[in-house]
Amino acid sequence: MTTASATQTADPEPPAAERTRWPARARATARRFYVDAAAGTLAVVLLFALHNIYVMMKANYWLDEAWVAASVRLPLSDLPLATSSTPLGWTFLLRLVPDVDYLRLLPLAFLVAAILIAYALGRSLGFPYRWEGVLAGLAAATGVILLPASQIRHDLKQYTADAAVALALITLVSLTERNWSRRHLGAIAALSTVGMLISHPTAIIALCASAGLVVTTLARRQWRRLVESLVTGAVSGAAVLLVYLGVTTRGRNESLQTYWEGYFPNLDQFWENVNLRLNELQPSLGMPWWLLLSLAGAGALVVAFTGRPATAIAVVLVPVVMAVLGLNKAYPLLDLRTSHFFLVLCAALAGLAVAGVPIGVVRLAAWAAGRSGQWTTAVAAVVAVTMFVIFVNNNQDWLRLNDAERVNPANGTEQGDMRYGVQVLESQWKPGDVIVVNSLGSFAFALYWPREPAPRRNTHLAVGWLPTYPDDARVVVVEDRTYEAIEASLARARQLAAAPGATGRIWLMRTHVIPAEQKMWRVALTPWVVANKPKTGGVVVVIRPPS
Repeated sequence: MTTASATQTADPEPPAAERTRWPARARATARRFYVDAAAGTLAVVLLFALHNIYVMMKANYWLDEAWVAASVRLPLSDLPLATSSTPLGWTFLLRLVPDVDYLRLLPLAFLVAAILIAYALGRSLGFPYRWEGVLAGLAAATGVILLPASQIRHDLKQYTADAAVALALITLVSLTERNWSRRHLGAIAALSTVGMLISHPTAIIALCASAGLVVTTLARRQWRRLVESLVTGAVSGAAVLLVYLGVTTRGRNESLQTYWEGYFPNLDQFWENVNLRLNELQPSLGMPWWLLLSLAGAGALVVAFTGRPATAIAVVLVPVVMAVLGLNKAYPLLDLRTSHFFLVLCAALAGLAVAGVPIGVVRLAAWAAGRSGQWTTAVAAVVAVTMFVIFVNNNQDWLRLNDAERVNPANGTEQGDMRYGVQVLESQWKPGDVIVVNSLGSFAFALYWPREPAPRRNTHLAVGWLPTYPDDARVVVVEDRTYEAIEASLARARQLAAAPGATGRIWLMRTHVIPAEQKMWRVALTPWVVANKPKTGGVVVVIRPPS
């Protein structure tokens, strides 16, 4: 009875083919994983070999970095004001870095992510052979790595996140075309929502991604997919609009709008403005701008011919949307920093062209000759490597960049090392001393000075705020880069230096001083007794009021 019961409940032994199918599938999956992991590792190694990470981490924070870095010392309640034009989510992520001297780890992380996502983009295309996809992915990643503009995007702003999110959304469109599913569509909507918190251009890419899917499904009369694409676009659009109106617009002010005025072309002079901006960008492209755009266009064709028309439409729409937003004064057009995502996207597409076009040509030649074409990938790889070597040879001075004139986006000012200046100040400062800090230097000072600052709205600066201190801190921050503001601050410092408990000594801390401001300081300090502190490069000065 027991034997019979056991016989009835036991599962029948599967046939031999069934027993071997799953292990074979597992082995194939493992092989794909190992190949992609090795290719991704190779791309990251190449990135670290060609980028001077040590210099990136050790360089002083320039102006925009300084105010972003200073925001990490403020209470969370002050974040909406302190984040200014920087996405709120990016400012919050910086707080997760434990040391203020290593905040650039965040943009570095997104730079690495952009490289890996560029590889994933090439890998996701519809090449018939796996190694062709691997080659395309490596070429796209290499294009991003070699882009000279990537060498100078180590700043604490969100520009590397812009590039990573843009590439991720485009890659998701390609993956959706390869394997249509609501999960992929949901990922596009989710990334559009989260991406807006760390990257403003997410709105541009999300619109283009949705448009690409809608146009393609409409042209193919795939009605169910069309409805799903429209729903995805509506959800993404609603989320983007909500974040834009609720968070992003708070960082806009008149000073910032004035700063970007030159990047908002009018329709009459549109092409003249575009030509001007592209010529300004050219030194950071490593090649003539028309050649990069031509290669990017060829890359878009590669995307289309590998069975990804929606993805191709999405990338082609990006410059169109950028132009429309620029004409409507909604987003600066072709600025080196705010358009970094577009330059990276072009570099990735150019990389796809460098690999994809030779693959297509060699495959066509093999077909015409009646041969198998088994060497297609190898021949295309040789061509791609040769083209990259030529590019590297012509741009050697950009590799492992350590040139302050190009690394520093604010080279029109006397930068100064406020970190060292504060160290000198701390070693000699006594209770009762007064400190005067110039307006642009106040952010770096706030980052390193032990006393916690408080933000106060300031309409004179594009950032919209200045760090301030209570009277008992005896720290005076100059409100603006004008002679009147300098005179008012010196008068206030003189009052504090004469107050009970004061030592009468006044420290002057200055960085990011423009030439015109330097002249104002010289005039304002003419009657004062001035003693420069050696080895600080003029950052630290001791002054005493005239008797």
